[in-house]
Amino acid sequence: MGHFPYDAVVFDLDGTLFDAEEGIVSSVVKAMKEMGLEIPQGAQLRQVVGPPLRYSFHDLLNVPSERLDEAADRYAHIFRSEGMYRYSVYPGIRTMLRVLKENGIYVALASSTVICANASCVITASGTFSTGSSVKRTATPSWASRK
Repeated sequence: MGHFPYDAVVFDLDGTLFDAEEGIVSSVVKAMKEMGLEIPQGAQLRQVVGPPLRYSFHDLLNVPSERLDEAADRYAHIFRSEGMYRYSVYPGIRTMLRVLKENGIYVALASSTVICANASCVITASGTFSTGSSVKRTATPSWASRK
C-alpha cells in the first residue's frame, strides 16, 4: 500500500468531489416554476445544496406540506434530465482518484441523496469514477427526520 495510512476512503458527492450548486439550484428553481410557486423574496438558493430537499422546499421556499411530494418528484425528474449535467468536477479530483486507485486504495462514494440513483448517474455522466467503484446511500440522520 506504499505511503498511504488507509486502505479505503469514502467521499461525499455534493461539494466534496463535485460543485453541485448550479445543477441543484437550477432544478429547484424549475420545479418551483412548474408548480406555479414563487421563490420567496430574499431566499438564499445556495442553501438548498446539502440539506435534504424536502426540508429546503418547506423551510426555505415555503412549499406547503401537502405539495412536498410533488416538489420532490418534479425536482427529481428535472435533475435527472438536466441538473446532473450541470455538475462540475473540482480541479484535481480525477488525478487524486487515479492516484488512490493506482495505489490500491478502495474508493467509495457515500451520499445522503434521497434518490441514490442520482449519485450514480452524476458520477457516470462525469466519468469521474471507474467501473467497480461503489455508491452507498447513508442513513438519514435523526436531525434530518424532523417534521
